Amino acid sequence: KVSQNRSNLRINGIISKLNIGEWLSWFNEYGSNFADMGGGPTLLANVNVDKLIWLNNTFANSEINVKQTSKNWDVNIKSPNVTGWLSIPQNIKLQPLQAKLAKLQVTIPEDTANSKTTLPNTNSNSDPRNAPALDIQIDELIIDQQSLGQMALKANQVADGLQLTNLQLSGSVLNLHATGDWLGNQLSSNTNLHVTIDSPDLGQTLRVLGFNSALYKAPLQAQADINWPVAPYDFSLIQLNGSLSLQLGAGRVL
Repeated sequence: KVSQNRSNLRINGIISKLNIGEWLSWFNEYGSNFADMGGGPTLLANVNVDKLIWLNNTFANSEINVKQTSKNWDVNIKSPNVTGWLSIPQNIKLQPLQAKLAKLQVTIPEDTANSKTTLPNTNSNSDPRNAPALDIQIDELIIDQQSLGQMALKANQVADGLQLTNLQLSGSVLNLHATGDWLGNQLSSNTNLHVTIDSPDLGQTLRVLGFNSALYKAPLQAQADINWPVAPYDFSLIQLNGSLSLQLGAGRVL
């Protein structure tokens, strides 16, 4: 349903499926046109999305409220798996995409860790030069039904892609910090990360991440320099390269 007055254009309704990646790809190319229009009514939208596709996950029954401002699209989202606020700049090349989420619950695809090679995508979403700068805070990150705690992520645009200045994951069983970059073009890109990990109980960390482990206690400190020849979200173990050093403390096997 669409209604309009002198100041606002309101949209209410139901969308069966919305792919955030495809929408952002379109917005990267055409979104700046909206910033140049000026003088028109403010867009207000309240829609329910049956299937919201984002981060290789499908979120069911999402309620989305959108308000257009002079510089941003402010988005509030509420669903069983994700709740929070996003601010998408009308010119995504000048300002970061910001998000503050109270909760994000995702599932790692089953084929991420298998032996099948994941080929790089060749659509515009896989061109790091088109990726927006990011400023994201998540109060509770849940992966495969397990809570990993708080997450913060900041990334800046550079000439050839994105520079990750801070990725911080803070929880009761795992603390992780990473910096790195995603550089290249639409045909070829590479993700590089320097990661430090600190866990007071490696066995519990493995169990929280969904692995079977008979190990208890065993504090862990680790550093890794890793890379893979595709976008960060196209990660698979078969493409992983790098080095790992670790110190493992005393523990028990039960």
